Amino acid sequence: MFFFPQLPAWLTALAPSTGRYLQSEKWIMDHCREKIQAIDRNYDESSEPSCFVEAYLQEQRLRQSSGGVGSFDNLQLVRTVLDLYLAGSETTATTLRWALLYCSFHPEYQEACHAEIAASIGLREVSMKDKRGLHKVQAFLDETQRIANLVPMSVEHRVSEAVELDGLPISPDSLVLPNLYSVHMDPELFSEPHEFKPDRFIDPETGTYKASEYLIPFSLGKRACLGETLARMELFIFFVTLLQKFRFEPTEDCRLRRDEILLGPDGVVRAPGDHSLVVHKRRL
Repeated sequence: MFFFPQLPAWLTALAPSTGRYLQSEKWIMDHCREKIQAIDRNYDESSEPSCFVEAYLQEQRLRQSSGGVGSFDNLQLVRTVLDLYLAGSETTATTLRWALLYCSFHPEYQEACHAEIAASIGLREVSMKDKRGLHKVQAFLDETQRIANLVPMSVEHRVSEAVELDGLPISPDSLVLPNLYSVHMDPELFSEPHEFKPDRFIDPETGTYKASEYLIPFSLGKRACLGETLARMELFIFFVTLLQKFRFEPTEDCRLRRDEILLGPDGVVRAPGDHSLVVHKRRL
């Protein structure tokens, strides 16, 4: 249903997993509608919008007074809020799961990050101002996002007009899926792409963090992930806080099933397989 929205519901419902997905989607959409209606009831049109929903409603009513809302209808508002809700919770939480899993499998990198955190900020609460000085942490998170390939095929984009790509004609209204996995696992861009190597994001001469233009977990261009800034902020704050206070290691079962866990189940969002970690509180 997610990849083929043009198919009738009765056909996609033949698969049990699709039925569960549709039920979950309906529950979340109903929740989003309730939140939107609550904001709409209290929205003062004479005031500046205080959130995304109010800004959307303002634009919708402006267009309505001019003859039609166009694409700014109620369904698009619900769908957009749904996208923001999912992108702001599921993807960030799953990326954090991957980061802690790789911490447990690579204790040398975990301890290097902890040592950097301890030296830079000590025991105080972390803030985004600290990010610039935490080079190993930034490199670790970048490598996690690269190798985890959280949304390997990104999300569908609709072609608005006829175009040609490498001699292949693409007609209007076609759905296209950019293959982010092929970039992140390209050995010409990232040597030994199947190996977890955060040092690839560290400048060997200066020892400082070095970003890569080929790391694109949030996609590219005007239709890149709307929540990228928030997601990066959440991931950094949560990860640093956890490493500041705890040490993570795999259980014996986790060690034995390492390859299976790293492969993970099939899904739109690529998550690690079921696993447990041992969490040790650090001496503060």
